[in-house]
Amino acid sequence: MTNQRTFLLLITLIGLTLANCDVKPSESNIENTVRDYIKTYQERKNYKKFLSFYSDEIVFEDILNGNRAIGKDNFKLNFDWENPHLVLLTSKPYEVEDLIIQNNQATITGYFNPFKWHDQNIEAMYFTTILTFDEDQKIVKHVNWVNYPPSLLNLISKGNANLWINQN
Repeated sequence: MTNQRTFLLLITLIGLTLANCDVKPSESNIENTVRDYIKTYQERKNYKKFLSFYSDEIVFEDILNGNRAIGKDNFKLNFDWENPHLVLLTSKPYEVEDLIIQNNQATITGYFNPFKWHDQNIEAMYFTTILTFDEDQKIVKHVNWVNYPPSLLNLISKGNANLWINQN
């Protein structure tokens, strides 16, 4: 009877160990990555490190502007981190109000602090960002909803994000 209990206990422990050896990134690991991402973004000093969070196959979607960039090179052009026309007016470009991590996704909500763009004062803007991670904890999809002020929206030339429905 004792050998049978020992065997069952051993099998249970092995099963629990194997159940925790999932190839998917864990929420706690993604949380650490997301917090480092946010810190890097807010410091806005190390563009190379910022880009290291992204997969080479990143899909970036800006829903309200209708912009979509596929691949890291296109993402860099679209995100335009190093544009000299951007002047931050505070020490952090944005504030995080809520962070939700579930499975391999992080949803960040908050607001961009006021800044200058081409000598134009831009007001604070609410945003929601969804980041999707692969098994290497690289961002493979970045979706933005930003409450842009009318002065930053060009309704004539903006894209139509609705065209992406049913596209992978």
